[in-house]
Amino acid sequence: MVGCDVPEDPEAGELAELVAELVGRLRADQLDERSRSAAEAMAKVTEALGAVSRLRGLLPAVLL
Repeated sequence: MVGCDVPEDPEAGELAELVAELVGRLRADQLDERSRSAAEAMAKVTEALGAVSRLRGLLPAVLL
């Protein structure tokens, strides 16, 4: 990715941050319908990755 430092082995929370950054860049391109459409889809991915990250934080408590 241009302009992004990608972690060597990213976790869900780090991926969510990277995708959110891309969503912001795509939304900035207001003249391109494809960019806006991609931003909407990627925003959903960001939400899902955030949920995975939160769930992963709860798993140790559930296992105990």
